[in-house]
Formats: sequence, structure tokens, C-alpha cells
Amino acid sequence: MQQLNPSVVHRVIPVEGNNPDCINNPKHGNEVIFVIKRNVKADYLKAAEHANESDAQVVSLQYEFGMYGGERGSYMRDFVNQLNKPLVTTLHTMTNNFSDVERETVQMISEKSAAVVVISEAAIQMARNYGMHANNFVVIPHGHDEPIQADKEKAKEALGLSGRFVISNIGFVMRYKGIDLVLDAMPELVESNPKILHLIAGKLWPPMSDPHEVAFRNELKEKILKYGLEENVKFVDKWLTESEKKIYYQASDVILTTYRDSDQISSGTLADAVGNGNATISTGYVHAKKVLGDGRGLICDPTPQSIASSVKIMFNDEVRHKFERRMRGYGKNSTWPKVAERYLEVMKTVIPNTLVKAENSIIESRDPGLALVGLVAALMLIGGYFYSPGNGLAIYAPLM
Repeated sequence: MQQLNPSVVHRVIPVEGNNPDCINNPKHGNEVIFVIKRNVKADYLKAAEHANESDAQVVSLQYEFGMYGGERGSYMRDFVNQLNKPLVTTLHTMTNNFSDVERETVQMISEKSAAVVVISEAAIQMARNYGMHANNFVVIPHGHDEPIQADKEKAKEALGLSGRFVISNIGFVMRYKGIDLVLDAMPELVESNPKILHLIAGKLWPPMSDPHEVAFRNELKEKILKYGLEENVKFVDKWLTESEKKIYYQASDVILTTYRDSDQISSGTLADAVGNGNATISTGYVHAKKVLGDGRGLICDPTPQSIASSVKIMFNDEVRHKFERRMRGYGKNSTWPKVAERYLEVMKTVIPNTLVKAENSIIESRDPGLALVGLVAALMLIGGYFYSPGNGLAIYAPLM
């Protein structure tokens, strides 16, 4: 960001326990000023104190339940209650099936926020179904890189996957994503195409200290052994850098987002598939229906049979390339710079007359909607979606 505009400096408060690599990441330099220990409740109050004492004029909270401590991320309530700066919250999850704790947390954060960003109109209706007035909600699409046509064979060669038909789940490995359903579909797919490879790239989340998720990982491994899929499934069990994720998308013939929850309003994996122009198969959740509608991809049921049938359609090169072209065309309207401009408009409503557009002065992030225009206001970011090397808090302020 300093390369784009030298008058901006940022400070980071990473959340330890999300990505352990982020704390000593050499890319940070001296930017880390405080570390939130994910499961230490008092640290959320300390983080609020840092925000309040800073010169930030607006705080942006990227809220996803699994990123923060307490029951379903409820420790973030302490931060929000203690904060005395204008707050803009992005809700990455909204569903008709919230637990009581989830509903109470989302309602409290929404009421304390000057603006709440969601990626679809459906999320606003869901909020109203819970009795939220939602008058401060605004729709901004999930951002992604400029769509490109990658050299798939070159990417496969770099990963040692030459000659394989690669179907991929990329991102955090979580139970609700239906990865087990894909494994159940694999015996039928291997019979049709012995060269098929199911690539599962990403870290188990929540961390391995969560017994429920440890059991899930073991279930996946047991399915691989049960079906004899050792040569047809590859785990990449690590935190993925942006460059690593990029090459896995480029090497994938098909991206899968086989989520179980039909109310799912946001998928970073699906947004990245758009940005990489991937042929994609998804279950019929809210975000997927919007992105893959009008013949841009395939919608399947959350069953092994339906997943297998859809993947078989993608074996046809002509059909698959048609989907790739349509995804690249669709993605031109929701690239990160365009999403950043939308976030800027929201910031203007929170801090009237302080963000003034200046020529050649947009600061943009790879993640949802970071933009400072004219460098009049300082922006503080909370959460793991703005600052891609790790999860935490970043402070953006004019150099003194």
C-alpha cells in the first residue's frame, strides 16, 4: 500500500490462533503493535482500547463466527461494546438457522454498527426474519481478482499433477462444506475417469484443538481408505498463501463448493473461482445461484449421486470451456477495485465530508473493499478478510 501511496502507514494486530504464520511474517516489518490471543477474552477489550486511542476515524469489522474466540465468535461482542468509533461491519455469514448465540451476536453487532455490509439482498431479508430492522444494511458483492485465462497445463506441471483431471475444494476444510459428499461420489467418478484427482487444499478449521473437527478430518481419511482412493485424493493440509491459492485454482479443471446450507450467502472459494475463470459446480445455496445462474456453472443437489453426475458433464472439454468463458465475463463487474469503490461510498456515509476523492490515490486491498481516497481519513480494520497474510486488525493512518 505504501508503494501505491507513500503517505499511508498501517499497523496490524493479528489474531493468534487463526494463522500462526501471520505473527512473525517478515512482510509485516514493524507493523504488529498488539496480538489478540483468539481465546483470551480480555484481549478483545484491549483491542478496542487500541482502536479508541488511535487516530482512526472509522473501524471496519469483518465478522465470521469461526474467526474469533468464545462460543461462535461471541468474544467480539466485548470489542464492539467497548468501541467508541464509527463501525462498519461486513457479515460473511447470514442464515435462517442461527443458534441463539449466533443470532444474539449478529443482532448486537448490527445494532452497534453505523453500516452493515452483506453480499446479497437475501441476507437482508434473513436479518429481518430475526426481527432486525436492517435499515443500515447495504449490499456489496464479494470481490475477486481480475478474471484471467490461465495456462492450466503449466500450473498442473508445477504441482506435479500433469495428466490428471483435477476437481478441487480450496480453502478452510470445514464440515459444512460437504467435502465428505465429494469423497462419497469419487468411486463412481474414478470408474468413469481413472485419472481424476480430488484436490483438498487448505487447513482444517477450526484448529485441530476442536474435537468435533478432528473427528471430521478422521472421517475423511477413513472414507479414502474405505473406497481405495489413495491415488485419487490429495490433501494439501496447510495455510495457503495468495500465490499458492492462485496456482491451485489455475491447475483445477473444476472448482467445487458443495455446501450443505442452502442459506449460505457468501463463499470466498466461489468468488476466487470467478476471479480465476474456473468451471464450477455448487450446491444451490444463495450465493451460488446468483453467480452460476444464466449458464455460468452447474448447480447440484447435496448428494454424492448429483455431484458425480455434474462432474461427469464437466469431463466434456467443450462444455467446461464454455463455463470458463462465461465466468470470466461475469467477473469483470466485481473485481477488487470496483468493490473497494463501493466500500468507500459506505465510508462516506459514516464519516460525512471526510473522504474526498483525489486523482490516482485509491489504496486497494486484495480482500473485501479496502480503499482510502484522498487520504483524509484513517481507517482501522478488524478481522481476517482484509489483511490476507493473517487474521487480525490493521490501522491505516496518514503519516505524520
